[in-house]
Amino acid sequence: MSSETKVIKEVTQQQWDEVDRIRSRWLNEIPIEQVPDDVMIKNAKRLFDQIDVKLDVENFFCVSTVPEANRISAERALRREGKNVTEKAIQQKMKTNPKLYKFFTNWFMTWAGWFEGGKALGVQFDEDKYDLLRSAATSFVAILWDQDTVYLLRKPREIHWQDGLLHNDSGPSVKFTDDFCLWTIRGVAVDEQIVMRPETLTIQQIVDKKHEENEERRRIMIERYGWERFLNDVGAVSIDENRNDIEQTYEVLFQCASPDMVVLMAACPSTAKVFFLEVPAGTKTCQEAQAYLHSGAAIDEMVGQVRGIGRS
Repeated sequence: MSSETKVIKEVTQQQWDEVDRIRSRWLNEIPIEQVPDDVMIKNAKRLFDQIDVKLDVENFFCVSTVPEANRISAERALRREGKNVTEKAIQQKMKTNPKLYKFFTNWFMTWAGWFEGGKALGVQFDEDKYDLLRSAATSFVAILWDQDTVYLLRKPREIHWQDGLLHNDSGPSVKFTDDFCLWTIRGVAVDEQIVMRPETLTIQQIVDKKHEENEERRRIMIERYGWERFLNDVGAVSIDENRNDIEQTYEVLFQCASPDMVVLMAACPSTAKVFFLEVPAGTKTCQEAQAYLHSGAAIDEMVGQVRGIGRS
């Protein structure tokens, strides 16, 4: 920011509308706008020069995937060692080569977007420094490096958001190439099977903590598997039933032995929707489950972590 601070006393609706447009552009357009390799390298070199890391242009490579960077690094390591560069040697070297250092520049993009929004409101910045940040933020999504080489990860071809979280329940949330994608549901990292082939999930995959340790991902797996199918396949037992006249729902409380969990099913006759909500182990009645779900403790948990709430 400039040495003379400019106090913004009034902001017009037109300026706020421009901020919304900028936010949308930084979320949906800029992350997938492809940049020529020579521009990527030019902007990266400029960034490294700024922090006094002097590298020749020949030391920069643009890649579409992390495995591609690993492969180039292995090839260059073999050449430095004076060894024959064969496919077998490359594959072996990729297994033993030290892992590349990584720095993901999504924070560059986040801050550049905030700064651009600030400019729309009248905030003044050091233009040279802002241009340096923006050029890096719009050029590549990650910087990887080994002892003498920098690899710049090209931007993805597709990116999908929902409520500010990476999300796509019918494909990859971020797609770099057909073979290199990120899979997320409501911001939780999952895998291709959970998104594209949930019918192939097995009960063992879901309940075995050696296979799946992340509770949020486990809940998403159950949701994709199907709550009714899951409760049936794990042998869940109905331990209480209730007609909720306040919410006009029919409720059943299920106890699962493995995994140890209690689930409240609430069916709404007027909408034909069925909801499944996990409640604390030890809950014995539907009223106890409702008391928990309406308590401050339940709200705190839901804010702290996306609870496993399914619907059919």
